[in-house]
Amino acid sequence: MPIPYSKLLRHILLVDVAEGQHKLRVRLMGTRLVNCFDRDLTGQILQNTGNDPLGSVLAGYCRSALQERHPVAFGPMQCHMQDNDVLIHETLALPLSADMMRINMILMGISSQPRSAIGPLAG
Repeated sequence: MPIPYSKLLRHILLVDVAEGQHKLRVRLMGTRLVNCFDRDLTGQILQNTGNDPLGSVLAGYCRSALQERHPVAFGPMQCHMQDNDVLIHETLALPLSADMMRINMILMGISSQPRSAIGPLAG
């Protein structure tokens, strides 16, 4: 069965790693993620600052993948959105290397749903 790439790409975040792993720039943000988070981070630098909670969370995911040097899973996690809804998301961060030594990209797959669409979480 063929892989439905068009459906998968909507959930992808691709981050370039540069300057000795200190600079994280979003290369691609899938349309589903743009819609869920109500913003497009393509071309922006991810930083661990209190000024941008989404950027801080994503930068933290990247830092964990860089430190562990293997795939890292996160979630389910809750994000409070501007419209007072809560977004539930799970993330898989995959460090990538062109030379098998230095990690130069991180590929993230993010599955997200508004909590209002999935109902209460099991406790």
